[in-house]
Amino acid sequence: MIKRVLIPLDPSPYADAALAFACELARKHDAAIGGLVILDTCGIEKSIGPIPAGGLYYADLHIAREEKQSHDRIRALLEKFEAHCESAKVRHFQSERQGTPAENIVQESVFYDCVTIGLRTFFEYETDAGADLLYGTSDDHPGDSLDRVTQHSVVPTFAIPLGWKPLDRPFKVLLAFNGSVASVRSLHQFANLFTPATAEVTVLTACPDSIKGRFLLDQVEAYLNAHGFEKIRKEWTGMDIRRAMSNGFAERSDLIVVGAHSKTLIVDFMLGSVCKDLIARAEKPLLIAH
Repeated sequence: MIKRVLIPLDPSPYADAALAFACELARKHDAAIGGLVILDTCGIEKSIGPIPAGGLYYADLHIAREEKQSHDRIRALLEKFEAHCESAKVRHFQSERQGTPAENIVQESVFYDCVTIGLRTFFEYETDAGADLLYGTSDDHPGDSLDRVTQHSVVPTFAIPLGWKPLDRPFKVLLAFNGSVASVRSLHQFANLFTPATAEVTVLTACPDSIKGRFLLDQVEAYLNAHGFEKIRKEWTGMDIRRAMSNGFAERSDLIVVGAHSKTLIVDFMLGSVCKDLIARAEKPLLIAH
């Protein structure tokens, strides 16, 4: 059950889409949203580089100037967050941190049920929209916070694409399941986050053995039935899961549930690679289980 949603804030429209999604979750689940702003002090200090002899004074001036500008941006982000939540009529509060953005997001997230974040992130000091000043184009300079959060967080992460708009119906959820550790984690975290009134579920199993595939589908259906989900669509395909995601399965969904990629568990590699592919494509909202 979702009762507290963490939304890290940056100046990009990706964060705007993530905030709209967080408000949708809050409305559907009667939850509160925590807006998190982070002053990237590490990034500001790193931007100076080696300090020559006699240059400490000017380095300090540079840091002070950049921190002031960052504080001004943070204040604007919080005002925008406040106005959006008030307009959406959802409960909300704010928190501020300093240091490396990804580390602070992970540390803050342990007090929440989930994190909602853009599929491209711009929390770090030197990230921006590039020379054209437009986010979502090829010359963007995004950071790696999403990748680092998905590797280290212990709570589920919703990753939201640019331009996401609220829905006036339950989410059409695609849950990829192959029996791996990552897919089991995905199944459990989804069932414990959503209620039957907020999601319509399609379970997709990619397995060369149709008997095994349909057995897995029946088992997932029984598990979801026990959690109150009654209308479940089951899909089996003999093709590779990554190819299946590129052949229409993903297009019919509002939200795709996958496991975070793993660097150590070989059994999770297949589903983890799907997660990486979907993040790179940045087309659909993802629920990334940890």
